[in-house]
Amino acid sequence: MKKLNFIFCFVLSVFLFSACQKTEELQSIELSHSELNMAVGDTVRLSVSVTGNSHDVILSWSSSNPAVVTVDDGLVTAVSSGNAEISVSCGDVSDVCSVMVASGSGANPDVESVKLDKDKRTMVKGEKLKFTATIEPEEAAEWTEIQWLSSDESVAVVDDEGLVSALAVGNVTITAKAGDVYDECEVNVVEKSVEDIILSEVDIELTVGQTHTLTATVMPEGLDDVVLEWATSDGNVAVVDNEGTVTAVSAGKAIITVTCQSVMSECNVTVTAVQLPAPQIGDFYYSDGTWSSNLDDEKQVVGVVFYVGDPAQDDGILRNDYPECTHGLVVSLQCQKGPWQAGYSNYNDHVDVWVQENLSGYESLLGGMNGNLPEDNLNEMLGYQYTKAIKAFNEELSHADCIVDVVSGISSFEAETPAPDSSTGWYLPSIKEVTLMFYGEYDDNIYNIFNEAPNRDVVNASLSEISGADLIGDDDMYYWSSSETYANSPGQAYSMYARFPMISQWMKTSEGAYFYILAF
Repeated sequence: MKKLNFIFCFVLSVFLFSACQKTEELQSIELSHSELNMAVGDTVRLSVSVTGNSHDVILSWSSSNPAVVTVDDGLVTAVSSGNAEISVSCGDVSDVCSVMVASGSGANPDVESVKLDKDKRTMVKGEKLKFTATIEPEEAAEWTEIQWLSSDESVAVVDDEGLVSALAVGNVTITAKAGDVYDECEVNVVEKSVEDIILSEVDIELTVGQTHTLTATVMPEGLDDVVLEWATSDGNVAVVDNEGTVTAVSAGKAIITVTCQSVMSECNVTVTAVQLPAPQIGDFYYSDGTWSSNLDDEKQVVGVVFYVGDPAQDDGILRNDYPECTHGLVVSLQCQKGPWQAGYSNYNDHVDVWVQENLSGYESLLGGMNGNLPEDNLNEMLGYQYTKAIKAFNEELSHADCIVDVVSGISSFEAETPAPDSSTGWYLPSIKEVTLMFYGEYDDNIYNIFNEAPNRDVVNASLSEISGADLIGDDDMYYWSSSETYANSPGQAYSMYARFPMISQWMKTSEGAYFYILAF
């Protein structure tokens, strides 16, 4: 009996010694995946790579949370949503795979991008700052954990929630990583914090269009990589760029602020309207809504003043839309050419018929036979509302083949030559306003004007100083207006014959010239 026990113990010792020797010779175990994102019901087969003695290796598989995932000889099954770790081991050698299970089904979406909410920051030693990373697409965020990394943990560390702690002066890169996709933020940790910001001015007064650059001095001096953030309390009054340059937009008050590391300083800005002289016929009119008697080459000229007075005296719609436009009228620099309404035969009636049936509050587009009747609008300044009414006519889908061509081109002209915000924008003048371009103010019925154009000469003198500007003609051209003629003549519109300046009724399908105007 003692002999049998001795033999059994000897065999057991040899077996244990051999097994131990094999385990010690096994150097490492590596799973095919270190992370898995799964949906409930999914299965994934994990494979194993070993280094060292791989003969007769017996692997042991386990799940840290079988309620979430189970494993059977490397086959992982997602049971319910949650997180778990799958372990494989042989003796003291092991590897793990982290598994995240979502409640949805289907393939895991790939992470396309990781975006940090900051790309460059200055932090003070001892400061903590929360970073946020956004994963795209949103569906991938459900499956993906953000890994936060610091390039130099002696300068700054970051926890699993993106909270960065500045430890020492220096530069460090904070990285948010999801798989192989990542984003970075350069962080400069400084020893001193900002104590004060001294602005070069705390109160400034500007006129509309003026600029002024504020200088900000951060105290104490000598801080590296200081980032200043500029802002305005009212961008409609004044705006400020990243260099502290303030631009006055419109009359009013605004506060410009500059901030660094939560320290802020303010400058009060008062903007007043530009004090301009009273406009004169022949003045140059600019894109900023100002005018001058002498051409200012530093500004963009968009037209010439041809009438001084209240442009809304006959036009209640203009008065309502632009109550501040009381100074006069401006003619544009380019002469347009074409028919009034090339597709007239497809409509065969006055535009005014549609206007009176479909719009309210609009005067008749008909000037009348000779302007002598009370209902005639021949002598009225109504180009703004006429243009507005014709635009509505053109927008009617059934009028696609009969649009009024002389108005349809305004939008493209406006895109090329924007009118100032302080004006009405460009429109086609009524026949009364066309006569103002040629003759000027006429005390009698404009139907009686003949072979006189004193105002044209004044306006042309200014237009001739502007490179590329067209002159108001004195040839055989007919200059279109937005006024139609009278009830029995729907195929004609009023124009001004240029060679012997006088009012003429011109066929809508005929070639004519025209200038857009604006009220200011």
